[in-house]
Amino acid sequence: MNAIEVLGLKIEVNDWKYNNHLPLYITNTYTIKKVLINNVYALMLLPNEELPNTPALKKHISRIQNIENLPVFLKLEILSEYRKNNLLTNQIPFIYLDKLIYLPFLGTVLAKTNLNSKKPIEKFTLSTQLLFIWIMYQNTDKYYISEAISKLNFSNMTLTRAYRQLVNSGLFCEAKDVRKIYLTSIYSKKELFEKAKPYLTSQILKTGYINKKILPKRILCGESLLSELSLLTPPRIAEYAVYHNKIDKLLLTNELIDPNEQVKVELWNYDPLLFSKDNETTDIISLVISLFETEDERIEIVLEQLLEKIWKEKSL
Repeated sequence: MNAIEVLGLKIEVNDWKYNNHLPLYITNTYTIKKVLINNVYALMLLPNEELPNTPALKKHISRIQNIENLPVFLKLEILSEYRKNNLLTNQIPFIYLDKLIYLPFLGTVLAKTNLNSKKPIEKFTLSTQLLFIWIMYQNTDKYYISEAISKLNFSNMTLTRAYRQLVNSGLFCEAKDVRKIYLTSIYSKKELFEKAKPYLTSQILKTGYINKKILPKRILCGESLLSELSLLTPPRIAEYAVYHNKIDKLLLTNELIDPNEQVKVELWNYDPLLFSKDNETTDIISLVISLFETEDERIEIVLEQLLEKIWKEKSL
C-alpha cells in the first residue's frame, strides 16, 4: 500500500486550461494539471526536466498562482535528500513517487520510505545502458553528464535517471565541478565492463531475413562484422543492423528462401551507428553486447581481443 492509499487520498486529474497565459519557459519546464484532492482543488506541476533552483521555482509558482489562485504542488519522480530538505524548508508542497507526501494545504505529511534506500538493480534501462557505453568510449576519468546530452539526445530528466541508476549500481560516484555534474569510478574501463555485464541487455529486438534491395542502409554487424575484424570465416548470409523505427517489421521473414537475394537483419532498439567510428559498421562494445549469448569459443576469444584494444586505448 502506498502513501496515497494509506492516507485515503482521492485524486482526480484534469487538464489545466490556462497554459497559454504562461510564458514558454514555464510551460516547457512543467506539465500543469488541475487536480481535485479530497474535494480541494489544486494545481499539480510535473517537471519535464530537472527542477530549477529554489528562487526560480518560487517565481514560477507565484506566476502560475497569479493566473489561478490555487495551492500548487510538485509531482516528482526523482528527489534527492538535499532537494527534499530544501522543499520542506521553503514550504513547497510535493508528492514523491506516492511514497513521500507533503501537502500542508491539506494538513498532510507522510514519509513512507527512506529516500536513500537503493532498490536492487536487475538490468540497466536502455538510456542507462547507452550512457554506460558512452562512458566506455571516453578518454577521461571524469564523465560530465552535460557532454552526454548532445551525443545521446536525451532529455535532462531521462539522463538524470540514467546516471542515477549507474550510481545506484555501485560502479560510479556522483560529483560536482563548480555547477557541472560528473561521474567517476574507482574501477578501470575493463573492470567496469566486467562488473556491468549482469546489468547489460542485448539491444537486438528481433532478427529475420529481408530482400537486400529494400534494406535502408547496410550497417555491418554480428558475425559478419566480426569476420571483417578477424580471421574468422564470415557467415553464409551477411548480417546487418537496422534501427527498428527505420524499417517496416512486416518486411522481415523468419524463413531464408533465397540466399542470393536475402540478408539477415537485426532490429536494434537504438541507432546502430550511434557510437560508430566509420558510419558504416556498428561499434565494438555494442557488437560485444549483441553477442553475449554466443557459445562459440572462437567468437568469445576474438571479442575479448577487440575489447582489450579498446581498454588499452582508453587507459589513462
